[in-house]
Amino acid sequence: MDCPVCLAAGENVTPTDYQGLVVRCLRCGVYRIMKNAVGVLPTLKLEKRLEALKKAKRFASSRTWPTISKACL
Repeated sequence: MDCPVCLAAGENVTPTDYQGLVVRCLRCGVYRIMKNAVGVLPTLKLEKRLEALKKAKRFASSRTWPTISKACL
């Protein structure tokens, strides 16, 4: 799969019990996309997707993966 943020090669590492998407990307790292943002993220321009991930990283703790939600978009 391609990374939904930067479009580089990525890997879907979503646990079966997570309702959203978990991505591992060499450029972006490991991050989550909440279910309510999965459909919206691909419609945004690259700059907006990168900005959303930046916001998610800013709000993530050292114990959790950054999570892109509608609030980040």
